[in-house]
Order: sequence, then structure tokens, then C-alpha cells
Amino acid sequence: MNEPALSSNPESSDGRVRIKVLLVEDRRADALLVRHALSAYQNAQFEVTVAEKLVQALDHLAMHKPDVVIADLNLPDSLGLDTFMQISRASPVTPLVIMTADADTQLGVKAVDAGAQDYLVKGEIESLALGRLIMQAIARQRLRQSLADHLSEIETTRTQLHNIVDLNLDGMVIIDRGGQVIFANRQAEYLFGMPRSDLIGFKLGRPVTDEVGTEITLADRTGKLRRVRMRLQATGWADEDAFLVLLSEATVEKPERDSGVVNLDSVTGLFNRRMFYEQAGLCLTHARRHHLTPAMLCINLHNFRRINETMGHNCGDELLRLVGERIRRQLRAGDIVGRFGGDEFLVLLSSLRRATDASNVAHKILDSILAPIDLWQQNLRISARVGTSIFPRDGSNVDELVRHAQVAGQRAKETPGSSRVEFYTAELTSRSERRFNLEQRLRRALPQSQFQVYYQPILPVSGEGDTSVEALLRWFPPEGDSVGPAEFIPILEETGLIGEVGDWMLRQACKQVRQWHDAGVRTRLSANISPLQFESANLFSSIESALADSGLPARYLTVEITESALMRNANNSADTLKALRSMGVSVSIDDFGTGFSSLNYLKRFAIDHLKIDRSFIRDVTKDPNDAAITRATIDLAHNLGLRVVAEGVEDDSQLEFLREHGCDAFQGFLISRPVPSEEILLLLRQAG
Repeated sequence: MNEPALSSNPESSDGRVRIKVLLVEDRRADALLVRHALSAYQNAQFEVTVAEKLVQALDHLAMHKPDVVIADLNLPDSLGLDTFMQISRASPVTPLVIMTADADTQLGVKAVDAGAQDYLVKGEIESLALGRLIMQAIARQRLRQSLADHLSEIETTRTQLHNIVDLNLDGMVIIDRGGQVIFANRQAEYLFGMPRSDLIGFKLGRPVTDEVGTEITLADRTGKLRRVRMRLQATGWADEDAFLVLLSEATVEKPERDSGVVNLDSVTGLFNRRMFYEQAGLCLTHARRHHLTPAMLCINLHNFRRINETMGHNCGDELLRLVGERIRRQLRAGDIVGRFGGDEFLVLLSSLRRATDASNVAHKILDSILAPIDLWQQNLRISARVGTSIFPRDGSNVDELVRHAQVAGQRAKETPGSSRVEFYTAELTSRSERRFNLEQRLRRALPQSQFQVYYQPILPVSGEGDTSVEALLRWFPPEGDSVGPAEFIPILEETGLIGEVGDWMLRQACKQVRQWHDAGVRTRLSANISPLQFESANLFSSIESALADSGLPARYLTVEITESALMRNANNSADTLKALRSMGVSVSIDDFGTGFSSLNYLKRFAIDHLKIDRSFIRDVTKDPNDAAITRATIDLAHNLGLRVVAEGVEDDSQLEFLREHGCDAFQGFLISRPVPSEEILLLLRQAG
């Protein structure tokens, strides 16, 4: 069998075509089997990247473009066809081959029916067959994409011609030999004062040659008279004789010099909200008549506010202008783009052949935004999220489509990964309504004293030494419903309320710990600092004020900062940590091992503690990988002169492992859940 030609792929040093493979497989034995089979294939060189979880695969697809994805659909964090759908949405143009166990062949068939290129059965993988399967899958996908691109070009040309006519400042109508209107553009609707659906079939009358260049009077349906200059020429329409009639108002008031500016966003030059709605409404009318499928994209930049705060609003405005230009370059004639304020852009894709084409365009936009931006002597990389709604499935008018695209965009923000495209579903509306309701209630929570500070003890593994407590925020709304911190804290962070609430919690915790000191219980306090607080200019004054008002010495306070927050701007973080240490405050890196720091940065940071994330402790006595990571972290920290705290300790076997390998302190349900201040005091006295 001849191999498909893949001329667009680079060649390796031995002349073989080079194929990049993303292998999504959590079983290492199966992954090793696939690697071995591919390495033995003679006609191509396969470069294999392995992802053991869906979230790792999605992160890889957001940053890279493999030639093919081979995926087991049953993963630790996703099962069945849902895995296929998420991978397919993340990279719709990449061929996807499914791996199944003997008992799951029906799942492979269903995946192929849903759009996968092929499936293979574990245990039946043979080098030559696997290599051919992958090469053929890539070739089929490229042929399919080429056909889709060709059809898209045809549709683009048709749309461009339509827009040239429809955006003409002259009214254009075509009338048949009987004087009946058989075509009209948008300006003709305005001049005749009636929608195009009514104008088609309207009896205008057969023009005569002496009417060329003359003025006539038109009366619209409201009785308003317009003096119109008319020009005409003979033409053809559907193989019949016809006349093209051009109409323009005879008297037009001179417009204000800058009247067009009111329709444009002052920063980007794109349509503003009012003009976007107007143009999008006309586009939907056209789509309804011609059975097209427009899509609304809501694009939000990730961490734009941080760039505004650190580099200034002028830099932020220039970044918005550059991003707007990148978005515009990815669109076709007839598509509409506008900025709604802040970092939110709206795009209406005017004429799609199918809803999935919206995902292709959205990913092109995300790729263009992700490319480095040279701005003010800085090389910036910024990512974005896209929410998508489809006409008429998700909304029959502009307002519904925009609202539902924004809802999907919010979901994209909440999904892990740097760049995401999320499609609207009805379920997201209820989720969005709940989030909006929670946000409004959270704005009242602090003034109405609905927050409480709970505490969880941190004890020495050896049983001897200083004790600590971690202050944790809890919300008790008067409505009586239970809302956990995993749900309400992200809302506090996104709305900026976390700054005020975090300051309040730090003050309350410092006062409480000082009261315990006065009662003879000497314990330390660990308090979480959000990324927004850490980057705020008020950080130091907030901490100083909390310590001064409570009388708690600085040496008893440890601030906890997540690894990912530190790495948002490593140089600024290093300076902030040095300043905190100079105040006498200790610093702990929270959730260590889940972020993206490097050892090079770790040794630069002025820190005192590492907290090993609970995800490593949960299976530390069962999973050799978690055990190895935990041991390595403890050794690393001690070599750097740091203390180690393990989070999420729930049983004695985990504690014994930590004791055996020299961990300094631990916290978790084995000691106590987070409890109110009056309950924690008894635990601290017992520990003392």
C-alpha cells in the first residue's frame, strides 16, 4: 500500500517525514507500547508527547499544534465521549484517533461516528498498521480541511459581493420588464421606507429612457415624501431582461465633520456597542432570509487588568488597539467586530456553513492573540478566552446572542488552560444566573457581617515545636444556603472584592491570635494573600495596619502566596518578598508543585516555608510518583533552608510517611477540619 504524501511536514535528518503526536493515555504500559510501535515504523519519524490527564492534553493543544492526537477516552479526569468532545473542540482541525480496550470497541465506533478519524484496540497494536493508520488519518483530515476551506472561499466571495452591494450608499433595485422589484439593497429599504421583504414584488413601474438622471418623488408607508435622483441601465437577471435602478436622495444635509466617530470605539477604531448592535441586527435579518448560520464570539483577554495596573493605561490602550487589529485580520468581509469596553471584544461571523466553523475561526483568533507583542520595550504574551453562541439555536436576536456568548465566555474563564473556546448551552444560563446572584449577595456580605474566620491547626510532625493556625474565610449568607469557598472566593477575586474582604480577614485573624497570646496560648498565624492583594500597592500598609492595631508581633505572622501568583511577574514578586521579610513577616509558598515555577526562581525568592499541595499527599502511600515528588520536595526545601508543611493529611499512614522523611509540619482532617475560633483554642491547648 502506498503511503499518503504529507508534503507540508518537515523531514528528519534521515529524510523521513516528521510527525508530531499527542498521546493522551494514563496507563504508562499502554503509552510505552504505542511509543515502541511508532519508533519501529520505517516511513516516518514520530515525535510523541504524552498527557496522562485531559486537562494536560487541553493545555498542550492550547499552546501547540500536533499533527495527530491518539487518545484513550477513559481518563482520570474525564470519561467516554465527553473526552472526545472536549479534545475535538480544543483542536477541531487535528485528526483524532481513539484507543479502546477490547470491551470498549463500541465507544470507538461512536467516536468515529461523532467525527474521529479512526480507532484502534489496545493489545492489537502493530507497528506497520499503526503507522499507516496515522498517516492515512492525517491525509484524510487534510483533504477534508482543504475541501472545507475551498467551500469557505466560495462563501466568502459570495458574501463580499453581497456586502459591496448592500453597503453601497446608493439605493439599488432591479426591476423586471413588468416594473416589479425583484432585488433591493439595504439603502433602498431606507429610501422606500419598507423592509426588503415587502419591497420585493413591489410594483415600481416600467421606467422609460427619458427618466435617466431625473428626479422623482417617493412616498414611504408613513406618507413621508423623499425627492430621489434616479439613474438606470438595462441589465439581465435570471436570463431575463431587467433594469438596474440607482437611487440617491436629491438633497442631503452636510454631515458633521466628526459624525462617524460616534459609531467607533475611541481606543481601537472598531465599532462601538451601538454601531455593533445596528450592523449585527441587519446581518441577522439577512441570515434569516437566506438560512445562514451566523455565530457570535465574545473574546476576553486574560489578566488584562494586571497589565493595566503594572504598565499603565496608555500601554493598556495600545495593547487593546493591537489585539483589535489582530482580530480584524482573521475575519472575512461581512464579519462584524466591535469593542464593548474593558478587554471585551465581540465578533459576529456573518455566514457560516455549519456551527463548527465558528470554532475554527475562534482558534485562529486565539492563536493570533497569543503571538508575542512588542510593546513599550516589553515582549508581552497575552492569552484570551472565547464564548460562542450560534444563531438561531442560541438566540433569535443580537441581544440574546451577545448575552449567551458572554455566559459561555465566563465559563471559558473558569476552565483551566490559557486559551479556551466554550460554546453556549442552556445549562450555562442557570450557572450564570447563580453566579450573578452570588456576586450581588457577596457585595452585601462584608457590610452585613456575613463572613467569619475559621481556623485549621498546623502542628509539628515530630510532636514538638511551635504550633500555627491557618485563617480561612467562610461565608454564612442569611438565606441559609451553603456556599463553599471554592465557589465564592473566585467571584471575590474576579470582582476585586477580595482586596477589601482579605484586609478584613487579616485584621480579624491578627486580633484573634493576639487574644490567644494574652490568654497564654502562643501560636503563629498563617494568612492567605490573594494575587490581587499581593500585587496591590496597599499590601504593605494593610499588613502593617493589621499588626499595629492588633498588637501582634510581625514574627508571628506568615503570609501564604500561591506559586502561580508569584510567577505572574517573577521580578516584581522577588522585590515584594524581600520587602515582606524586611518587615519581619514570614512567607510561605502555598500549593507548591501545582504551578510553573523553576528552581532558578525558587532560590531567588525570599521565602521561609513550602506547603506541599494536598493532591500529592492524598495518594502518597499508594502512588510511587506522589511519594517521589513529596520526598524530593522535602529534600529540596531543606537544602534551601526552608521548612516544609504538608496539606491535606487525613490518616495515620500519611503522617507516618511524612515523619519518616523529615517533613516539619502538617495540617488536615487528621487533626481537625477548619473550625470557629472558640473550638480551635481547645485544640491548641491540647497540642501545647
